[in-house]
Amino acid sequence: DIEAFAYADIATLEDIMRSEFRTAADLRTARRIIKIWKKAGDFSGDGPHIFYDDKEFENRTKGLKDVTRQFKIWKDKVEEFEPDLREFMKEMIKREKNTKDAFSSAEIDFETPTKDVPWLQHQTLDISQTNNILFQIAHRFVKDANTAGHFELIGRHKKIDELVKKSGLNTFEIFQQNFGNDDNRKTGDLVYWFSYEYNAWKQGIDGDLKRAEKRAMRHKTANRKNAARVSANKKFVKELRENTTFFNPEILFWDENHSTTSVKPSDETIAAHEDELRTLLGDRIYQKYYDLAEQKIKEYKADLEARETMMEAEYSSDPEAVETDLKVWKARNSPYIHAKLMKLGFDKVKHDGLHIFPTSDYVFHLPLREKDGESTGFY
Repeated sequence: DIEAFAYADIATLEDIMRSEFRTAADLRTARRIIKIWKKAGDFSGDGPHIFYDDKEFENRTKGLKDVTRQFKIWKDKVEEFEPDLREFMKEMIKREKNTKDAFSSAEIDFETPTKDVPWLQHQTLDISQTNNILFQIAHRFVKDANTAGHFELIGRHKKIDELVKKSGLNTFEIFQQNFGNDDNRKTGDLVYWFSYEYNAWKQGIDGDLKRAEKRAMRHKTANRKNAARVSANKKFVKELRENTTFFNPEILFWDENHSTTSVKPSDETIAAHEDELRTLLGDRIYQKYYDLAEQKIKEYKADLEARETMMEAEYSSDPEAVETDLKVWKARNSPYIHAKLMKLGFDKVKHDGLHIFPTSDYVFHLPLREKDGESTGFY
């Protein structure tokens, strides 16, 4: 009976992670499945175990060793979905945050169209989860229409790519015009600021890291998974350090509640960093990218607050679980920890004993113009 439940739960988990349209209910189900089968495969300590009684637990490595091994296999299987679960949680947190920002009170006018988001789930209806045939038809129609539109767009992009290849061209001039009769500024200034070579390089290292992370999760043991992830992220960080710079939040956006150093940067340090970036970008472009970098810092603080609120509500009886989750999330996402990582290198920076597997979600990287005295071709 347990085996049937295990495979059914794993199949449900696979369906959720493959689904294009996921809800807060799906998130709760996925977390429940992973939590249960991780506990089922955990035989550390003296017990208790969620399926074995005391006598069975004592016999776990003898008469029940085959059953114990199967529990561990199921545990390893659900752990493979944890990276996808973290991305799912991040997606839901952002959706919830956007909706919280849109509404200042719980009073909602149902005559006015609103976004279909999880934050309002207790006051709205997810038509994909109802048994009403009309709602189900409407849901299916919209889903099919979105899918058809997606594939139509892919087809159009493919035709454009084919035309470009037939033309034999590999460089293109972007048409520009003046802003106005009395304004000689040109349109499209930001469009061509970074070259195709830079975008191709950035997509390349991002793709390499993503594929390496997926390969790492196929390893059977936690040690091998971690070793593979360390190797992939070490290479990724090395590429970023050698080929980019960034708006350093430890200098430009220092915050005593988030920075890794308690010492506020001096005016001279701030001015020197600004001069470095202005030399790279020019004054007008510098200001545009400064504003973007500042916005990313604000998003990080808001997302961290939203995650903390959600975790405390979800695990109110387990503060240790909340603390562990936030520690891991900060290690991956904090722009301040990211800045320290870029300064010192992968091997020299850990956060609460954890290696840093960074995202660039809250940091704005800029390509270097020169490397080893030669042009990078990134501008």
